[in-house]
Amino acid sequence: MAELNRRYDDIEILEIPDDDDVSVSSETEVAISENEESQKIAEDETSTNLDEGNTSVFTINNDFPELSDWISNDKPLKFQFDNKSYKKTINISDNFQKKYICYINSNYKVLEKLTKNELITDNYNDTIGLITNSSLTRKSKVIDEAFQEILENLNNLILNEQDSEIEPFQFMKFILLCLYSNNFYQNLTEKPELIKDWVNNFDPQPSQELVEEIMISNPNPYLHPQFWNTLLSKFIIRGLFDQCESVLENSNYQELENKCEDLYNAINDLKALLFDYTNFAKKGQFAQWKLLACEYRDSLTDLKNNVHDPTYRTIFMQIFDLACIITGLPKTITSFCDYWYEVYLGLSLYQIRDNEEVYQDFFETAKIEIPPIKSTSQDLEEMTEHCFIDILKGNYLKVLETLFTLDQFTAAYIAELLELKQLLRDYYLKDVKRDEELNLRSLTNSKTISEYFLTRHAFDCLNIHDLVPVAIGLLLNEVINTSKNAITNNKTTIGSFLPNFHCKTNDDLEWCLTICANLGLVSTARELYYRSGLKSLDEGYLFEALNSFVKCFDPEDVNFSLNHSNISSMKKIHYIIWELIFSNALVDNKPINDELINNIIDKQIDFEIHPVIKQSLSPYGVLKEFYDSIPREDIKLSKKLSKITHLLRFNFLPKKFYPLLLAQFVHFLKNEKYHFQLPDLILIIELIDNFETDSNEEEIEEGESLYLYSINNIKDKSEFDWRNIDKVPPNVKDLVKTLRNSIAIKIGQVFIE
Repeated sequence: MAELNRRYDDIEILEIPDDDDVSVSSETEVAISENEESQKIAEDETSTNLDEGNTSVFTINNDFPELSDWISNDKPLKFQFDNKSYKKTINISDNFQKKYICYINSNYKVLEKLTKNELITDNYNDTIGLITNSSLTRKSKVIDEAFQEILENLNNLILNEQDSEIEPFQFMKFILLCLYSNNFYQNLTEKPELIKDWVNNFDPQPSQELVEEIMISNPNPYLHPQFWNTLLSKFIIRGLFDQCESVLENSNYQELENKCEDLYNAINDLKALLFDYTNFAKKGQFAQWKLLACEYRDSLTDLKNNVHDPTYRTIFMQIFDLACIITGLPKTITSFCDYWYEVYLGLSLYQIRDNEEVYQDFFETAKIEIPPIKSTSQDLEEMTEHCFIDILKGNYLKVLETLFTLDQFTAAYIAELLELKQLLRDYYLKDVKRDEELNLRSLTNSKTISEYFLTRHAFDCLNIHDLVPVAIGLLLNEVINTSKNAITNNKTTIGSFLPNFHCKTNDDLEWCLTICANLGLVSTARELYYRSGLKSLDEGYLFEALNSFVKCFDPEDVNFSLNHSNISSMKKIHYIIWELIFSNALVDNKPINDELINNIIDKQIDFEIHPVIKQSLSPYGVLKEFYDSIPREDIKLSKKLSKITHLLRFNFLPKKFYPLLLAQFVHFLKNEKYHFQLPDLILIIELIDNFETDSNEEEIEEGESLYLYSINNIKDKSEFDWRNIDKVPPNVKDLVKTLRNSIAIKIGQVFIE
């Protein structure tokens, strides 16, 4: 590992050597130089921060170490949760942001499918020497297909979008088209057409103005001085054969049949050759087509000599130039090009098609004939063109830097595809001959460039609500996370993040809990239950809140009293039971207005209730049974009163509830139809005495406050409400006096009877 890290000393993605200093034309040159000169370059260059000037649809965190710093040590990247940014993404209304989220989700699905493919997962199980060519070919094919899917996803993202915010994505598309045509094509025979798509998308030529000037403003376009050597030559150089046929058909050259038959036939033959190009190329018969083109070119000299009209002779000469283009003559092709990439395209189309080795020569020729721009400006067009150069040179770290500047998220997925394609391999290895058997197990569990990009991407996704599933999927992907302890560290990150995830529905919560179960995140699951309980409580769902709180603590935990989640959840359960349920019922003198809670008490449910909830609700259950029993004449008075006496004798009953519970006796003591037994009256006296002797000053004040609130905030009264008496005691002291006087009267009645 130390040796691998040392090789990263001067490949910092933020301090990349100039193209001329680090060549990628051979295995040895591709490897990262360790000599003094390279070190000096790395030291002398001004650092270009990867995070400067980048664009993003969402606010993202750029407080990460540089690639070179991360890859040269054992420290993992650290996730930072941005609560403010995350909350802004919970309910997204911007249409392009919604499309972008779909785009990233689609890219993730592509990568997920790819990394589950056995061709990828089994790739490094054996030495390179044991991997068959067939296996490598099939592996390359699935990677190429994945790249094409991401390119298609990008096309869908920018389709029909006109806002300036998509401009970086347009230029990113051009870069991906260049990568596609040079690194991710499946069939060599289609490479020139892919190069054609790349060049014509990036720089559409000829201009519409030129086409209109020649084709619309002239009755005989073929006679226009720019028709052959400017308009048609540009279409031919760029492989736009449909357009070639169209402008020829509409150029009115047909009148030459009666004016200059040789020229007319020459044009027809040219049109036929251009029309046949694609069919021959697709069938792998380019050589036969080119032979026909050469024969055609050679025939033009004799035909021209038969023509004496100066205008027609000039056209013949211009057509001869076109024939030289389609027969792949470099100097002629160059003379009709404005940019190096046009030369590269022209040579790809017309010189040699089906030989992989010649394309590097085409590129070198194009650079020499028309040197590329050398600009350090942040102009997107110039930056993109320079990225094309990096692609063709094999400077893939620089390519990733440019993509990162345009869109960090897309750059992450492309980094993994470059990694799987082994295009980043030379940044890890040095002086490795291609025919040497190399056991790549030595690289297993080592940090990779793609892991850096995708981990950053995953951390950014954790701060975007709808992309959290993408983040978790990436962080748990073993193909991506190859560095030592990466999965373990990522599980810790997920555990710290999940409590911050906003669960819009129960399904969201269940999803989070499933992740916790799969990863063994017990404490995180408890925290999720606790936060779910708070949310339900805030929304007024008492049972749901109770159900969440009871699940976030472990009563069998030996450190129960020391566990924060245990203590907090028990406090919330206590609060709901006593302050929201029992207190409200007692103050209003009737069961609470919560159908589910009341159905649980009445056993009108068909699901299991947690034992802790059953136990906690029992005091309210007794109180509700009392209220339900008051109007029923079939229940004896002693049984009704026993509900209240049981509550008053309950050891854990907060003393502040005593006054209102004692007040429940008023209705019965003031009503002549109720006949008491002496033991019942004596028991009530004892309960009153207990309240006065056992309650401290604070408990008495709290009881007084509840009592006053109850008698002064009467929403509606039933005929059995104790507050229906003629003169309600104005305070607890008078309540006790009223109770004692009423009991004395009842005792007298008992003795008289």
